Amino acid sequence: RYHEQVCFLLKFVDRAKLPTFRVLEIGPAFGGFLMALLEKKIAPLKYSMIDGPPMLSLVKEFIPKSYQDNLDLFLPEQITKIIGKFDLLVSNYCINETEQEYQKYIFNNIVPTCQRFFALIDSVNIKDYQSLLTKYNRIVIGDAFYHTSLKRMMTSIYAEKLQ
Repeated sequence: RYHEQVCFLLKFVDRAKLPTFRVLEIGPAFGGFLMALLEKKIAPLKYSMIDGPPMLSLVKEFIPKSYQDNLDLFLPEQITKIIGKFDLLVSNYCINETEQEYQKYIFNNIVPTCQRFFALIDSVNIKDYQSLLTKYNRIVIGDAFYHTSLKRMMTSIYAEKLQ
C-alpha cells in the first residue's frame, strides 16, 4: 500500500524536488512510507516523525542506517516542540485515529506550517477534512478503496498551497 500512496503523491509533486523537501509524518508506524520513497531513490532532505515509543523503535530498526542522520523522531507529547516549516505533511491513517484535541492542534498549528498535506483517511470523514484544509488552494480526493485489515473504506487526500 505504501508504494501506491507514493505513486498517488507523485502525480502532484515533482519527483526531482522531493530530495529538497522537509517532511513531517504523523504516525509512521515502522516507516513504510519513507521506505517506499527510499526504494524509489527519493531521499527527502529531512524527515521528521511523530509516533509512540514502540513504533519509533521499529523506525530505527527498519530505516536504513545510511539515512538515519536525516531523521528527527518525536513522541506525541513532544508535538509542541516541532518548529519550522515543512514542504510536506504525511499521515497514513493516524490523524483520524487520534483524539479530537490532538487533531485540532495538528490542524491549527502544524498544518499551516506545511506547503502540502497528504493523508490516507477514513472515507466517512472526507468532508470534515476538506473543511479543515481551507488554507490550501488545491485539494484532490483520490479513489476510495476497501482496506481489508481495517475493514473500512479509505481515501487518499492531497492538498497544496499554490504559489
